[in-house]
Amino acid sequence: MYQYIILDDEYLTRKATIEKLAPLSELVQCIGEGEDGQEGLGLIDTLHPDIVITDMKMPLFGGDRLLPILAEKYPDIFIIVISGYQDFDYAHQAMKAGAVDYILKPFSSEEIQHVMQKVLDQLTHKQKLRNQKLMIEQYETTQFSWDRELLRNMIEGYASPSSKPSSPRLLTLYQNRDYMLITLYTDNALPKKEVQGFLSKNGYGDTMPFLPHSQTDHMGYLLI
Repeated sequence: MYQYIILDDEYLTRKATIEKLAPLSELVQCIGEGEDGQEGLGLIDTLHPDIVITDMKMPLFGGDRLLPILAEKYPDIFIIVISGYQDFDYAHQAMKAGAVDYILKPFSSEEIQHVMQKVLDQLTHKQKLRNQKLMIEQYETTQFSWDRELLRNMIEGYASPSSKPSSPRLLTLYQNRDYMLITLYTDNALPKKEVQGFLSKNGYGDTMPFLPHSQTDHMGYLLI
């Protein structure tokens, strides 16, 4: 379920807006209310809402001051602006800050629900893309691990030299480069994490694979 906070110096407006959004309560719920932008920033830091509904004109700290901060510090938060002023400058500031919509008071239940549904659709789409990206990254990480095992088995004679990696990160290197194999040997256990950390820190994580030996902790391989 998604969550929102509402910022408005008018108590009745806050309560009326929450009531108008009640039919969407299975999808989104209000987790906080504030009277101005300063209070809103505290709520954001504490509650981490997905959506902020904010008035433009509030005493001391209005939406005109709040929106640039949200755009800079919290670009992933979706913003809905509500205002009693049909002012071009206010609307322009709202759109510049990435607000999804600018609604004039008094607004109907249908209006605020329509805008909120638009936000929820965008949030759902964004989450779907994030999940797809995560799945691809996890799959590629698994492929990379399998291919490291394949390369090591090829070196140690457990796999055919004609085998080819399937990981995009290793396949490109495998197809376009000649390799020098370096065998590492230590009297004590080879510090695998330190070796891998050194390679990653210096930008060689993929281009110079480190492959621990399958049978002993005293040996490993570097492909250069």
